[in-house]
Amino acid sequence: MNRIGFLGPDVVAAHCVWVDETDRKLLAEKGVGCVHNPSSNMMLASGVAPVVEERPPAIAVGLGTDGPSGSNNDLDLMDRDRSRAKLQKISKMDPRALGAKSVVEMATIEGAKAVHLERKSAH
Repeated sequence: MNRIGFLGPDVVAAHCVWVDETDRKLLAEKGVGCVHNPSSNMMLASGVAPVVEERPPAIAVGLGTDGPSGSNNDLDLMDRDRSRAKLQKISKMDPRALGAKSVVEMATIEGAKAVHLERKSAH
């Protein structure tokens, strides 16, 4: 995507499950936002996004759903928050991996930054 000039500050990447350090640096450099869909990833056995490594200051990561069929048959964002925190903790085997403050930030200010709302309000 970078070779064809697709990546930039107007792009929101969904899932970002299979990104490595090089990919994360590129996403950060290009100002790409990321939307994490934990229930969808678990439901489809897609993998676990490295949210802890993606988050600020490098990449703005927000919370998303893929609709009822891919998100455990509902669109409850509070449930997504619980899933997100638990998934990161178990994947890192660290109960401190993604704390409550980080989860709230991802559901609010980081989510707004991930979909580039701060740029739109400045215009």
